Amino acid sequence: MDTRYLTDEAGVRIHRRSHLDSVARCPARFHMERDMERANVPHTNQAALDRGTAVHDCLERMLKAVAQGSVQRPEEVDVDDIITQAPSDVREEVRMLVDQWLNQFGGFDQILGVEVLMDSTIISKAESPDGLAHKIGGRLDVVVADPDDHEAGHVWDWKTAWYVPPAQDLVDDLQVVTYALMASDRYGWTKVTVNLYFARWGVTRTVTFDLEAIEWADKKIHRAILEFIAWEAEAAELGDEERRPGKWCVGCPLLNSCDTPAPQVIKNQEDFEQAGGLILKNERQGPAVKAALAEYLAEQPEGTELAAGGFKFSLGLTGTQKIEDAESLAAIVIEHGEDPWKLFNIDRSKLKAAFGRRPGLEQAVSHLVVDRRKTSVVWSATGKDDDHGTD
Repeated sequence: MDTRYLTDEAGVRIHRRSHLDSVARCPARFHMERDMERANVPHTNQAALDRGTAVHDCLERMLKAVAQGSVQRPEEVDVDDIITQAPSDVREEVRMLVDQWLNQFGGFDQILGVEVLMDSTIISKAESPDGLAHKIGGRLDVVVADPDDHEAGHVWDWKTAWYVPPAQDLVDDLQVVTYALMASDRYGWTKVTVNLYFARWGVTRTVTFDLEAIEWADKKIHRAILEFIAWEAEAAELGDEERRPGKWCVGCPLLNSCDTPAPQVIKNQEDFEQAGGLILKNERQGPAVKAALAEYLAEQPEGTELAAGGFKFSLGLTGTQKIEDAESLAAIVIEHGEDPWKLFNIDRSKLKAAFGRRPGLEQAVSHLVVDRRKTSVVWSATGKDDDHGTD
């Protein structure tokens, strides 16, 4: 598969954000994965791929119908045929994820586009090292106008993967900054809010870019493309003799356990038990094993617990949440008939109880809560709910 998007423009190359990310993370792995694409090697997590494709197809049909004015609400659109065409082992979860997303997403009256293909020019031909103009390209799930500010807008991207990153990591994420830059270029916005909705957890991560941040995003993508071009030139010199390009591996902390020649993937219960046992015995605490455990758990039905080494494993959100603006929270709580002094001297469980008593309170204060959780593999001894661990 070619590393660029197709374009009819002469002397123009459009890069995929995912390829730039892969090279920045590990050029050796990108080299291997590109060869696997060309050889049509089967996807190692086909269930996750099937689930994500079906969810995207359902939401795309629903929101396009709303944007075109044929329906007022997305739930009026029939998507049963899409779900029926998905493999039987993911159908129930697909339906659940679609329903869950519909309960959380708003702004249907302001949709500007669904599955919008965009690109932005990053390097002109005059400054390019290879004489080509270089663009960054991508497809945005939903673009929504800001009803109160004609120079601002929102980008929504839905994720069906198991991993939810910490919010602070997304500010520098190449996908997030790419979405902000492309939306700003397309619509002339000076303020762009990128919303990533992680469907399996019902968690939304939001990053807002002002004009200064958008200009910074342009520079970040500029550097990434130049590094990618430099890597391609060096890879061409090496040829295909060296399957793990050693010159990029110098100083890599994962070099001794690098699995690039044979990717480490948990494929069955026996593999899972072995990997789980290794972690629990502290014989191998490397991130590759934990990531493989999480990927295998993500393939299982929602809420699955698997046993290994006398412990049970599942996926769960770990980390903390805190109140960002206590004064504003107190004012809203008072408006909803609650005594803030009774709430603020106690833990969040009491606030959650107030949510049940006061409809609308949770939504009203949600923007004041900073969600610092991330997805981790959690485990506890079989039959002992009080014996928990995390990665």
